[in-house]
Amino acid sequence: MKLVALIPETERRYAILSTKVDVKKYFQDAYRMHLYVSNFETWAAMSLIKALFKANEICNYYREYNCNDSHFVSLGKYMLRKHNLI
Repeated sequence: MKLVALIPETERRYAILSTKVDVKKYFQDAYRMHLYVSNFETWAAMSLIKALFKANEICNYYREYNCNDSHFVSLGKYMLRKHNLI
């Protein structure tokens, strides 16, 4: 995974977010409503990344790590699986 260096920061931010919001319930409710997305797992992964990082931080990571959306999707899916969110 190209963004492996971001895992500790992502974990730290997830811990903060999960104290404020029931993240698992959010994704369960979204899945029940189906949200009309073609790939729920990809949508959930990017939604989590967008909740954890500001847009300008993501843009900076694109340049800093020379990555693209698929790398952020991989990071998001890693977090979703690790925390049993999907």
